[in-house]
Amino acid sequence: MELTSRLLSFWHEPGKKCRDLCRYLRTLTLFTVGLCMVVGCTDPRFALLLKGYEHSEAGDDSSALACYTAGIRLDSTFSDAYLNRGIIYLHRGQLSLAIPELNSAIRYDPGSTGAYRARAAALKAALNRLSSPDSCLIDLSVQRTSRLATAVLLFRDLTKLITLDPYDVAALGDRIECAWELGDCESMQQDLDRALRMAPDDVWLLNRRGRLRFELGMYRDAVNDYTQALLACDTCVYLMYNRALALIEQGEPGEALEDLNRVLTDDPEDGPAWYARGRCFVMLGKVSQGETCLEKATSLGVSDAPLLLGRLRP
Repeated sequence: MELTSRLLSFWHEPGKKCRDLCRYLRTLTLFTVGLCMVVGCTDPRFALLLKGYEHSEAGDDSSALACYTAGIRLDSTFSDAYLNRGIIYLHRGQLSLAIPELNSAIRYDPGSTGAYRARAAALKAALNRLSSPDSCLIDLSVQRTSRLATAVLLFRDLTKLITLDPYDVAALGDRIECAWELGDCESMQQDLDRALRMAPDDVWLLNRRGRLRFELGMYRDAVNDYTQALLACDTCVYLMYNRALALIEQGEPGEALEDLNRVLTDDPEDGPAWYARGRCFVMLGKVSQGETCLEKATSLGVSDAPLLLGRLRP
């Protein structure tokens, strides 16, 4: 369970995921080479693979690349060498070089989970770059088209990876986020239910399913998900805030206030929480207290707060 939670957290830590993924795949390379040595394989390609691995472990990626390139010269279909070159470029953040290498690795070994996992990581890194406000694509329509195209490719790779390894919870977590990007609520719901069967107390999964159910208007189910997540992490204030919003939509402002009070105890300058608290008081008929909260939210830059204040003060 702990491993599952750690893997799923990687979506929010792309740099950490890349480093851990590269380490994991390099370990697989060492295992492959070691197995060949045990059975007496003298294939020079694998000797180069081992030498490249040793250079990578020593931090000498340039020498490692030279070894992998030499292996490809011996055999242009040597998928492991393409994979390891792709991993190095991925680790460096050189996505335009990494993806073609990983394409070749998959072309010559269509059943390689490592290659699909690495290419999915590269596509996800590309998607994160396209989603950044600092993206080099100034034209927003082009940026969105590029994001959607990349998300479709990523979804396909993750689907293939899950087909090869149905218990890859990290890939499921990534596909959940990809489905969110694509607006594919049905796929997202199916993957969330599937992942939660494997990791029923995972806070990230429960929060994500709660958010999806909230967006779909399933407020009672969303409250249940947030409540279950809080049983596993009773100090997660973002879960309290999310549950409060669902309770408000469900018509239970009194219970929502309890959560919002805890959120504001943790961060008295949380503008959205002040706005939600103001809504609760208004729903309870305590308009004066609601106005005080909305004024605070307005001072903290919540754009909807003055609009609601304006309706309360004709």
